[in-house]
Amino acid sequence: MKISPLKILHITRDFPPVSKGGISIAAGELVRAACLAGHDIRVCSFDAWRPKAQAKSLPLATEEQSPEGARVQRLRAPDHIARVARQWADFQPDWVHVHHGMLWQAADELVPIGPKTRRLLHVHVDQAEMNRVRGVASTLSLTAQQAALTQADVIVIPSAPAAALLLRTSPEVAGRLRVVGLGHTPLVRPVAHGNDHARRLLIVGRFDHAKGTADVIEALPTVRATFPDLQVRVVGGVPDNPRAERRWRERLEAAGGAQLSCLGWQSPASVAAEMAAADVAVFASHAETWGLALADALAAGLAVVATDVAGHRAQLSGHPPCGLLVPPGDPAALAAGVTQLLDDRALRQQLGEQAAARAQSWPAVWPAWEALLR
Repeated sequence: MKISPLKILHITRDFPPVSKGGISIAAGELVRAACLAGHDIRVCSFDAWRPKAQAKSLPLATEEQSPEGARVQRLRAPDHIARVARQWADFQPDWVHVHHGMLWQAADELVPIGPKTRRLLHVHVDQAEMNRVRGVASTLSLTAQQAALTQADVIVIPSAPAAALLLRTSPEVAGRLRVVGLGHTPLVRPVAHGNDHARRLLIVGRFDHAKGTADVIEALPTVRATFPDLQVRVVGGVPDNPRAERRWRERLEAAGGAQLSCLGWQSPASVAAEMAAADVAVFASHAETWGLALADALAAGLAVVATDVAGHRAQLSGHPPCGLLVPPGDPAALAAGVTQLLDDRALRQQLGEQAAARAQSWPAVWPAWEALLR
């Protein structure tokens, strides 16, 4: 018997090819997988959103179509919500998949919730855990996420350790919480290096205290003392804040010396090439529900040092382990882990092989999403 396709509306930020972090990438890959599975997909992406913009001050972009066939509408100003709602009034989705709590109210305005429409909140970032890490009691993101957690029919989080953390602060969601993982993007496998070349260290991600950027900066001089010729490649930055990005870049360059290169945000293909050429990658976040850049590094067979936080632990621990875990917020431990891997080619190769064997692509994780949505 033929199964009818599902109608799914994704509500997100910065949908590809615009990409400013893991949420953009995850939304893009989920839409791609759903389209390839034959579902009817539409996307509302709040790119460069300006909530205080005056009506009609910013034109509504022309509707796009993704390479796989999803209809994509990009919104920038509050009056765009009503206009898109009118354009798509005939679209009655089975699922409204919201990728950030701050967009939950907009979802209600975009789609009249009918008796067959279910609302899914995707917890890419546990805002309560992020606030704890940053030492902040309350934020708009946390308030919005808590409201969305109350109203969502289904809540998805990428890893079991992250689910356990969420349940500490929101135990009432237990019956609606599901753990469904994320995949890795196709990557180039690394070149097998000998021990006679200058080592290359890769750092990928947003520049932020919660991402451990300051810890990396403090750890670099210690690592360089052992490997004076160490090449350090940094991919990332601070989206929409060039001044903050410049300050972080200056600190990184001071810590890494002449051999450090800040490359800014790069395309997936460029990141893949950097991973192919690296010996070790470091992921120093103080909080993660998953970590897509880490997943890509593991799929590429790259030896990694990562902080022992929920999302990293879910990917690296187990038998056999596929990377080194160090305490978050501990630059000395981070430096020791990086130094150990840079100094031990056999261990790098062993961990990389174990990581690549365990990695799951988006096509491999899609059946779990399909089962949930059905």
